[in-house]
Amino acid sequence: MRRRAFMGFLICGMTLWPPGLHAQQPKKISRIGVLLPGTPASFSLRTKAFLDGLRELGYVEGVTIAFEWKWGQDRVETLSALAADLVRSNVDVIVTGGTSAAKALKAATAAIPIVVAIVSDPVEAGLVDSLARPGGNLTGFSIVAPELGEKRLELLKDLVPHLSSVAVLLNSKNPQSQIELKQMRSAAQEMRLQLYPVEISTEDGLQDAFAAMNKAAVQALVVLTDPILFSQRKRTVDLANSNRLPAVYFFKGYARTAA
Repeated sequence: MRRRAFMGFLICGMTLWPPGLHAQQPKKISRIGVLLPGTPASFSLRTKAFLDGLRELGYVEGVTIAFEWKWGQDRVETLSALAADLVRSNVDVIVTGGTSAAKALKAATAAIPIVVAIVSDPVEAGLVDSLARPGGNLTGFSIVAPELGEKRLELLKDLVPHLSSVAVLLNSKNPQSQIELKQMRSAAQEMRLQLYPVEISTEDGLQDAFAAMNKAAVQALVVLTDPILFSQRKRTVDLANSNRLPAVYFFKGYARTAA
């Protein structure tokens, strides 16, 4: 994601959408709601980049903007209530990331602009009408790339001789994970690979998930896109390494964690 482009989306949401939102109070401090599914610690690099980008554009917290932060603490079931809290606080624009948080916000408001920093397939997830004409009050960035599932499997085949079975770690409460898994199943069938989906819903399930992979004697691992799994990236990488599982992750932040 290009930070400056994302800031452009955000500023448009603050100043141009809906028209006249700030016209009568030019000196008022704009209030930005932020809903993130993880924890402040796990999202620290992203939130720092976000705040730095705003400062570069002249937006200073406490002077021209104010924030209302909401954290899911890696619990998807809290997102709907947190989204409702943000809507009741009447912020000017809401920033979020991930399909589950975006869906919770879309269900909570049709009036407040929502900017999604990252989402996989917003059309398939029912967030927008189309990529060209999203409609409604939600915009942002998509990382739609169905071919990535096939590429990840190809990479593992190159790394692991005689590869036949691959575990797929996903968050059962993330609707986008099911979309990615469906796309990957088609590629695996053509490559004569057996996929072994392992679902978790909270961070507490990671240890059991890797125990299940061991029991199934899988030879490699693919981790699907999910903000909670990203939040738990260090534990995920450590468990994959301790179980000697070659793994492919969806963001380079996993590799940085292992470095």
